Amino acid sequence: MVNGRSIALGSSLVLLLAGCSVWINSQDRIGPQLEHDIAVGALRADIERVLGRPIATESLPEGNTKAVYEYTARIGADRQGAGLMLVADLLVFGLLWEPFMTPLSYFAKDKVTYHMEYVYDRDGRVLNPVPPEKTIRVCRGPLLERRCRP
Repeated sequence: MVNGRSIALGSSLVLLLAGCSVWINSQDRIGPQLEHDIAVGALRADIERVLGRPIATESLPEGNTKAVYEYTARIGADRQGAGLMLVADLLVFGLLWEPFMTPLSYFAKDKVTYHMEYVYDRDGRVLNPVPPEKTIRVCRGPLLERRCRP
């Protein structure tokens, strides 16, 4: 027997899923937004919360430290795809569509690996402004035939 709680829970789940694939398709980048997340004077712990532990560190004069981070982001907005996802969501209320299309939308984006270098003072604060990202590897192509190049 279906009670009111089950209906409310099911409806809430559908509402939570509805629109996820639309949002993912409309985003130019899914991953760290360094120009928004990190500024001069930020603490090393805050940067490592966003990027993880550095892959390399180097001691510099005056007690400063250079740290190199590697991270990935999914890039490439598909505005037409987002529009189609929205129409499909409205037609089936996201119920049948979203559990499959949300992960597919995410993994269909190009996966790009970056390196970023930061210089910290002896107190662990960023000295340099956000430097340009260095692209290390780009993976493109259909999901199951993805090709990566350095």
